[in-house]
Amino acid sequence: MKGKAVNADFLTVKDTIRRIDECILPDDREPILDFLEGLEGRLADEETAEERANEFHDANGVKILLKMFKRMNRDEVAIRLIVGCFESLRNSVVVIMDFIQFGGLELLEKASVAHEMDDFLKIMIPNLLKSVLAIGAQAAIKEIRHEGTQLRLCSKCQEVIERANNPMAMGTMMKVPASSTRANRVLMFMENYPTRKDVQCMGLDALIVFSRNNDASVQLHETEMIPLVCRSLKTFADDSDVVWRASLALSLVGDFQAENALEIVNMDSHNILCEHFDEFDGKFRVQQQMLWLFATLLRHTRSMRRINASEKCMTLFKKLMVLRDNLMKSKANSVEDKYLPYEVVVPIEVREFLRVTEGVVVAENAYQEKKKDRKFKKRKNEKSEPKFGTVEGHFKAGEPGLV
Repeated sequence: MKGKAVNADFLTVKDTIRRIDECILPDDREPILDFLEGLEGRLADEETAEERANEFHDANGVKILLKMFKRMNRDEVAIRLIVGCFESLRNSVVVIMDFIQFGGLELLEKASVAHEMDDFLKIMIPNLLKSVLAIGAQAAIKEIRHEGTQLRLCSKCQEVIERANNPMAMGTMMKVPASSTRANRVLMFMENYPTRKDVQCMGLDALIVFSRNNDASVQLHETEMIPLVCRSLKTFADDSDVVWRASLALSLVGDFQAENALEIVNMDSHNILCEHFDEFDGKFRVQQQMLWLFATLLRHTRSMRRINASEKCMTLFKKLMVLRDNLMKSKANSVEDKYLPYEVVVPIEVREFLRVTEGVVVAENAYQEKKKDRKFKKRKNEKSEPKFGTVEGHFKAGEPGLV
């Protein structure tokens, strides 16, 4: 084993990564540790840090090390060396982005729990996690902004930009990513930074653009947009910047089909909006967008039934109608109030819903109609003769009046 360790010291970063990837047997633990130790030493060199980081990224080192991280998650020595390698690479944006994309944050959290008694790891893992989140958030915002810009363009315009950025690709066929692929990339960053408001707002802006694309209704099922937007709405339920963006995005996709509207209410989004509606008094744009989302949900039968079963929603709607009636009376009787602008308008879907239901809370299962017993007519007797005769009988009878 000593000879292998000495040879590992003279390998390049690319060769070291390749050797680590080739170690797949349980007995390869010692060579893996030797290669990891040599890799950590080369990555720690500050003079060539940028060059080694690019070489590490080009060799697909992030995915390979994370694969070893999963396989050897109980080995404290291996985890120390792998964490040390990523600690040396914490200033490389491309490496950190791959680390986040391939599930590195989740592995770090699991390792911090599994090795909480290790004096080295209980210090190194939180430091690395903090560095990754700080660097990754800024890079995530930059990537989301790029994807949001691309979603505003058609596929041909995107291809022109890609060819301008890659002059060597002239004359070759270039495949532009689908809108769902770009949306999934945005959602990946939002999922990794659920508590960062700046990442959530930037991601919601990009998803609003995606929702307005012509192909969004077809490609929406290829994404996890509705659950993640609803989770963002729940996390920042008292933040106006997030709430109006999330409400707009959900109102756009909820119109595509009834299943989308049902999925939105299944995430309890309608009750969350009702609970925090009064907190946005004076912020009319936010409240209006929340009401438009309710209007979208009320256009579909199944989601409408869920809202009718919610006491919070019915209470809010009745209160809004009382305010509306009082405002109409005030405008009719007061010259000063007659020309005041409307601040929040109750959508017609909400008003029609209240007229039909009369503001009564009805359990969802009350809409289920019982199957009626169908009565079938008795079958005819098989031996009975045809009521209007047969073709053969008509031929034998002939035409009346002919000889």
